[in-house]
This record gives sequence, C-alpha cells and structure tokens, in this order.
Amino acid sequence: MITYLVAECRLDLYTRFLEPAGVVPAQRRTAELTAMIIQWVASAQGVAALPSWAIDQRQTHVVVRPLGRKGLAADLFALARAGDQGTAHLDAFVAMIRRESFRALDGITQVPGRGRTDPSSPSAGRRPGRRS
Repeated sequence: MITYLVAECRLDLYTRFLEPAGVVPAQRRTAELTAMIIQWVASAQGVAALPSWAIDQRQTHVVVRPLGRKGLAADLFALARAGDQGTAHLDAFVAMIRRESFRALDGITQVPGRGRTDPSSPSAGRRPGRRS
C-alpha cells in the first residue's frame, strides 16, 4: 500500500475502508508527492488510494477504480491562521478555491446549514456520502 506520509489514523482509506473490513496491508510505503505515488503504482511497486481529483483520468498507465460501491467521500476545507482572516489576499484565494472546486470536481455539493450558502462560503464545498 502506498500512501501519503501521515499517520494511518488520519487516512480515510484506513479508518473508513480497511479497518472496518478487518484488512491490514502487508506493507506500507509512504511518499509526500502525488506524482511519486502515481509513478510507483505505474511501475508496479504497489497500489494506492488517491482522491479522484488528484488523478488525470486519461492516464493509461494506471487503473482508476472507486473504493467500495460508492467510493469514499470527504469534506474539503481551506484553513488559515485566525489573524489572516478577512485579508484581501486570503479572501481572494478562498474565493478561487471555491470557484475552481465547483467547476472542476465532480460530485461536489454545498454543505447545508453551515455558513453562507454561496460557493464562496468557507463551508460550501462537500462531497456527497458523508455526514456533517
């Protein structure tokens, strides 16, 4: 199993898919870069679970499949230091993240009842299939 370099308890792959099924990978290899993970998978050095938006679906050297019947879904958040909230550059960055996320990510929906309801809201982006 090839994953990002974070604790297993912070990886949805483990906490929401493998552990509930009682599955423990024989080995785990970590990388910090998505490109490196994809290259290792393409060179038959392991398998990985990555967000669909992180993979170019036109790639022919890897096979892309959802995990489970519906795949895994997760909330997406933008974080900033409290002292930076309300600054023009941060507001512009968050607005761009919202705009591009709703434009480019399949299946993204607004989180009902959290913050403003427009796409520039700090809590607007959510993937279906996950409780708030």
